[in-house]
Amino acid sequence: MNYENVPSFGDTVDKECKQVEKSGNYYEFFHNKRLVKPAIPHFQKHPGSILEGFTKTQISTFAVKDNFLVAGGYRGELICKQLDKEGVSFCTQATDDDNSITNSLEIYESSRGVIHFMASNNDCGVREYDMENFQLLNHFGFPWPVNHTSISPDHKLITVVGDHQEGLLVDSQNGKV
Repeated sequence: MNYENVPSFGDTVDKECKQVEKSGNYYEFFHNKRLVKPAIPHFQKHPGSILEGFTKTQISTFAVKDNFLVAGGYRGELICKQLDKEGVSFCTQATDDDNSITNSLEIYESSRGVIHFMASNNDCGVREYDMENFQLLNHFGFPWPVNHTSISPDHKLITVVGDHQEGLLVDSQNGKV
């Protein structure tokens, strides 16, 4: 095995780690049970319901904060739930792009005190939603798939990283560098 957790600083930091050859494996697994795909099945779907088309979403990422859960799917699906209420609060397919995996989600309190979430997708987009009204507030496009975003503590900047050598710091209001 080539990976080792270092529990804390001190003597263990100075310990020599195993070197890995450039073409070598970082991890080796003895057993893999990934034949079972994570999904959200819903058995009470009916035409016109909020869940129409989301009967079995394959989950790619999710985030939980306070009383909210947001899950993202491999086809750009977004599903929101308030944990203290029954049922799904909101669901949408953010994009129809063939390369639309939701890579990451972040739930945060906006500068106005309203809960928002941000979704990063392989379709080169970053979308910001208001969780009070489940309304799309911003959609920023980039020239490469976006793997992760984080908003700064003052809510003025967003870090954007993806399938590119460099990350970006962009304005949270207009998405410009």
